[in-house]
Amino acid sequence: YSLIRRWKSSHIILAEGVATSGTTITITGDAPWVTVTGTLNANGNFAATGAGTVAGYPNVPVTFIGNVTANGVLTGTLQLGQNAAPTGLPGGAVTYTVGPRN
Repeated sequence: YSLIRRWKSSHIILAEGVATSGTTITITGDAPWVTVTGTLNANGNFAATGAGTVAGYPNVPVTFIGNVTANGVLTGTLQLGQNAAPTGLPGGAVTYTVGPRN
């Protein structure tokens, strides 16, 4: 199935589209979002990764660990960059908590 939602933080648009096919989940959005793809478990938990341009820095690794409900509610932790070298971002990783906007 495919769900289209829009989540925002005060800094960036976090996600716009969630698509699943079997046990694969892909989460997309308008820039500056970096597309991530990973494995979706039967209980809705997922781990997805990608790489892209973040704050003008290319090839920054992105990890999104979270859950998506049957109703399309997306929650989790989005990490831009990584703590081990190469971090992708000066100063290391930046982590966001993702959830629906109230």
